[in-house]
Amino acid sequence: MRFVYMGFGRLGFRAKFLIGLVLVFATALITLLALLALSIALVGLPILLAVGLVYALLPKRRTAPAKRESSEPDVLEGRFRVVDSERHLPGG
Repeated sequence: MRFVYMGFGRLGFRAKFLIGLVLVFATALITLLALLALSIALVGLPILLAVGLVYALLPKRRTAPAKRESSEPDVLEGRFRVVDSERHLPGG
């Protein structure tokens, strides 16, 4: 049975330097994103809360009453007199 060990001992200085550089840049990027998220939370959250509070305290608009949805036709009851039947009949 043969074991193959590939550690950093076989890497040259240039490879170790590039790996270190990539790790440094990745750490810096993650740190930058974490600080950006924290600053957005610390600055944006109070602004959102203030805007929500102002919106909640504004006077509400008065809306028109909702129209009733009925499948039945409107029926008008009463006495009516036809004044001009020619004009209102179909085909006339």
